[in-house]
Amino acid sequence: MGFFEIVGSSLVVVGVYILWYTQAVRRFYDEVVLVKHVGNRVGRLRPSFLYRWATYLLLFALAPLVRYRLRKLDEQMEEEKQTQRRLREKVEREQCLQENIRRAEARKLWLAENPLKLYCKTVSGITAVVRPSEYEAGQVQTHKARRNEQWTEEHVLLPINNTFLFVNKKGATLFGTSFRTGYPLDYLCGWLSDLDDLVKEYGITLETKEDIFVPYVNEALLPFDEHRSTGKEKDYSYELTSGQAPAETQRLR
Repeated sequence: MGFFEIVGSSLVVVGVYILWYTQAVRRFYDEVVLVKHVGNRVGRLRPSFLYRWATYLLLFALAPLVRYRLRKLDEQMEEEKQTQRRLREKVEREQCLQENIRRAEARKLWLAENPLKLYCKTVSGITAVVRPSEYEAGQVQTHKARRNEQWTEEHVLLPINNTFLFVNKKGATLFGTSFRTGYPLDYLCGWLSDLDDLVKEYGITLETKEDIFVPYVNEALLPFDEHRSTGKEKDYSYELTSGQAPAETQRLR
């Protein structure tokens, strides 16, 4: 191998070396070498041209160690971020717990001063239960829909989203047929006896409202795809009792 071939091969190796480590060297220079800590303050050095190039030459000579050091710094930074995140989440959990305790006391006071009431209607073994606030909101929405000729039924409200369904055996069979499921209780709040237990336990006044829309009985007014109900995806015992308290007293999720 001739002299020029050796020089050429060496230049290629040096070029590849420089290209491979340039990003690591520049980053180490910018993020480590130029950073100056003065107490709790962080500043940046303003080196001379000679200092800058001498430092670059040294860093390129030690490029593998520079890259290793950067990897360790990244790991350290990531660990610090994770530690800060865990501390922040711990503080947030403690704050949430204290806020929920305060809200629970406010909710308890509200329930003591405001006797619970629920509205219901039963058709073919399916009992639809709604909270007074949502019943009143349903009345308003129905009035607007009738005004706009979007709802023409005079004696039935529009379906209410949070309609809690309880059934007897006949109602479970009907719901299963309408909802097209062989496991109707997986989509319902429970049996009528569960509603009876809830009413008894919390001293709830259960009042019948003949204009409540009872879902999944028939499609005379709306196709089943447009019926609305609330099943086991929500804790019905909480929603129908403590859930009636004002929003500012509800527990944080």
